[in-house]
Amino acid sequence: MLNLLNPEEINDLTNQLLADGGRADLPQAVLAEFTDNVETFRHGWGVAFARFGRGLAGELAYQDLLLDFREKIVPVVNRHLHEDSQYAAEKILCFLEPPADERKRLDQHLLQLRARVFRAAANNAASVPPPEFDRPVFIVSAPRSGSTLLFETLSRFPELWTIGMESHEVVEGIPALHPAAHGYGSNCLGAADAAPEAVASLRERFTRQLRDHDGQTYVSLPPEMRPAAVRFLEKTPKNALRIPFLKAAFPGARFLFLYREPCGNISSMLEGWRARRFSFYSRLPGWPHRTWCFMLIPGWRELHSRPLVEIAARQWRFTNERILDDLQQLPASDWLRVNYADLIQEPGKTVRDIARFADWRWHDNVDQHVADTLPVSSMTLSTPHPEKWRKHADELELVLPGLDSLVARIAAGQGGA
Repeated sequence: MLNLLNPEEINDLTNQLLADGGRADLPQAVLAEFTDNVETFRHGWGVAFARFGRGLAGELAYQDLLLDFREKIVPVVNRHLHEDSQYAAEKILCFLEPPADERKRLDQHLLQLRARVFRAAANNAASVPPPEFDRPVFIVSAPRSGSTLLFETLSRFPELWTIGMESHEVVEGIPALHPAAHGYGSNCLGAADAAPEAVASLRERFTRQLRDHDGQTYVSLPPEMRPAAVRFLEKTPKNALRIPFLKAAFPGARFLFLYREPCGNISSMLEGWRARRFSFYSRLPGWPHRTWCFMLIPGWRELHSRPLVEIAARQWRFTNERILDDLQQLPASDWLRVNYADLIQEPGKTVRDIARFADWRWHDNVDQHVADTLPVSSMTLSTPHPEKWRKHADELELVLPGLDSLVARIAAGQGGA
């Protein structure tokens, strides 16, 4: 059950806001807009409460209402109204998780990544012939499975080139590869989507953002110093649904299947949904809520009134099933399963196994990095702890029993032969 205010409590608190707003020296237009926003909010709350009560299925609807409240009403309250009204607004918002230091740091990191995308587009407009992508390695996994930690660890190999971030805009900036081209059915792409024009565009877009171990961009090098071939590392969770496409676009591609057990992984996905830091799509057709987090899976529209834990579990299950189904169509030498638990507990051994699989040269700076506990990744939402998932234990009990067969199937699949 959700811990939130009932409509009567909301009405009492919003009446206080309206009364204080009426006494404040507000311009008529500002007061009229403020009043309308408050009335719209409490009407929406009453409708949602009549439908969902305090049930888990209403969480996204309540979050949408509170985010609108925070964006449209709170600025007026904080700027013009008294402390009692500010306290009333804070009480209404208490259902939203407070922005902890980790979330503020993550927000800054995401802004930096987006700024890098725009700089790359502005600075690298000139076409540069793409290099050969020699046995590129793609990390494929469910969201929040530790892929950023693995990517940041492997990026320390001096021979590797990356784009320094996830490739959402790189891939979906090509109209034929955007989910809109398939009616927003999902983020899945198959070999048939690897048309020559799309593949050429993708290689060019990767090339524009390529950077080496030291941050030197490929396009900024003098032509005679650009390597003819690069060892490329990439990680974007959506690409877990694009393995046949990637193999067709990059025939020499190899895949690291990063697997995290469902308790910890789904718990972290729940945290991501609630923090709204991974909202890749807004106002999707057929979705009544403000945003959708993580990848689009087939049938996502049917989940509009399901509890968040069920949405996250469906994403986890479909993604891992799809990864395993697609990888098992490839030679075992083309993929390797990596357990998140092994990466945490035995980073040195795990990274050495990956290096042998990918045919990367071992280096002293990698050895030093994995000699002890790995640092927290840049995309961490809250302090890692092996028992952190237990705060969602009651919710997870609703979905875990249906995942046992998939967990056993994943345990039996290794790759890397």
